[in-house]
Amino acid sequence: MKLNKCLLMILLGIGQCLFAQEKVEREYGISKREVPEKALKFIEENYAGKGVRWYREENLQGYSIEAKLRWKGLWHSVEFDTSGHLQDVEIEIKYKEIDADVREEMEEEMGDLFSSYKIDKVQRQWSGSEAIVSQLIQKGKADDGYEQRYEIVVKGKKDGRTNLYELLFNEEGVMLKKAKIIDRGVNHLIF
Repeated sequence: MKLNKCLLMILLGIGQCLFAQEKVEREYGISKREVPEKALKFIEENYAGKGVRWYREENLQGYSIEAKLRWKGLWHSVEFDTSGHLQDVEIEIKYKEIDADVREEMEEEMGDLFSSYKIDKVQRQWSGSEAIVSQLIQKGKADDGYEQRYEIVVKGKKDGRTNLYELLFNEEGVMLKKAKIIDRGVNHLIF
């Protein structure tokens, strides 16, 4: 009986820790000459001829390099580590573009978290090898070898307080990560 109580307390503590995560980011523009060669090459091969804006994104874990551009009518954000290795591609989409069963799972999870919420932004996120992600960018599909997730920014009300949160869901709509977005009062883009 005592072991069950300890296990319950640990599980409740883990849940609280997951929800207590905070997201603090700062983005600022950088010049093309500050971008690693490997990142430049990936963008040139996959988004030829498109106007790219480059950013350095700083967060609590360090920093990364991002290319932002419009491709085939959609906003793309391509993130690289400091060496220029691809981390992921995020494409802004409409919430209704997500499969209905997946949305239902997401809505159940968001309903459990918040007394009310409003979706502000939705991005499809692809990660995998550069070859597979390139195929996804060009054709919108690939056979296998990649992960698809959904990053959703919501204005959620919890315990009478409304805040912005970033939620990350897997392809089936299961929540993987949640973080309260902390506005540091500086000019930055949420993209």
